[in-house]
Amino acid sequence: MNDDLYDLSPEYQQRVTAGRISRRPACLRDRLNPLEAFDEIEFFSRFRVNKQGFMSIFDIVKHSLPAHTKKTNSPLSPIQQLSVTLRFLATGDFQISCGDFQGISQSSACRAVHRTTKALASLSKDVIVFPDNNTETNQYFLEYCGIPAISGIIDGSQIPIKSPGGPDAELYRCRKGFFSFNVQFVCDHKLKIMNVVSGWPGSTHDSRIWNNCQLKIEFATKAKQGLLLGDSGYPLEPFLMIPFPYPPNSRGKGRFNRALCKARSAIERCIGVLKRRWACLSRQLKCSNTRVPTIVVACSVLHNLCIDFKQPMIEDGQTDAEDIDEESQATVDPDTEYRPGDDFIFEGEEVRSMLAERFEPV
Repeated sequence: MNDDLYDLSPEYQQRVTAGRISRRPACLRDRLNPLEAFDEIEFFSRFRVNKQGFMSIFDIVKHSLPAHTKKTNSPLSPIQQLSVTLRFLATGDFQISCGDFQGISQSSACRAVHRTTKALASLSKDVIVFPDNNTETNQYFLEYCGIPAISGIIDGSQIPIKSPGGPDAELYRCRKGFFSFNVQFVCDHKLKIMNVVSGWPGSTHDSRIWNNCQLKIEFATKAKQGLLLGDSGYPLEPFLMIPFPYPPNSRGKGRFNRALCKARSAIERCIGVLKRRWACLSRQLKCSNTRVPTIVVACSVLHNLCIDFKQPMIEDGQTDAEDIDEESQATVDPDTEYRPGDDFIFEGEEVRSMLAERFEPV
């Protein structure tokens, strides 16, 4: 028995020994109003959005955040729930620390984060959209790297989690050695996320996620048009281009590989900005693993909203391919632009070879 118990009354010692500890009296703490407590710079460093962006997000999600609950006589207001959630997503810290920051208990912070991320994830159908006609993205990448008809860039990213335990725990151990979810992202030239697939264990290969996602079905049935660019972890298909095997056996193929690499820098920047702004995605998430897919989608929704609301960009450094050899930037004739249609039935290898011919020296 702990010696400190002898400093207490005999009655209290008996209750502690028997495991019947009286509940601590409720303590009402002052709750922080971050909009009033911090200036713009301090606010942005803590929540990764400025005050104007915070209120814009709040206006969208406030109707899904009821202030009253059955478990407390001092409910959190919707604006307090959003601030606790953004603090948790921006830091990836323990929920008890985020609760102390706001002046609430860990359990209240947990409920607020769960409720808010669920509300944000429900907006994905309106915020995370793959457009049927992506002409602006097509034109941007055509001028930027010389590859026509690019509708998006695809890649996977590992989201660290704590060990799920149980007999299937190793399914979540990724090739880098830690437990994670493997999440598939597709972005456009503005670094906006157009499609996200979360919930697959970390050991799942990128190609398996792609082969089982709705986006592939839409491209295969021509509901979506254009090309996606991926790395060698994806299969080569008429609507999904990957690099030629290294080393390429012609100068045109080498140029095509460099142009594809240059275009793929967009998805690398997109994921980098996403994880830099919402640091919980780059650290081991301190929550139940069953809630991780919802948190990933919620962060993706916030990422797109931050772009729409012109929030300051957060990234470690410029990862854009600015130093690509000029030889990889072939001159493209607009009259020969590739326009897929219902009569286009070539296989992926044929499509890639046709694109590589555009980069052959004249």
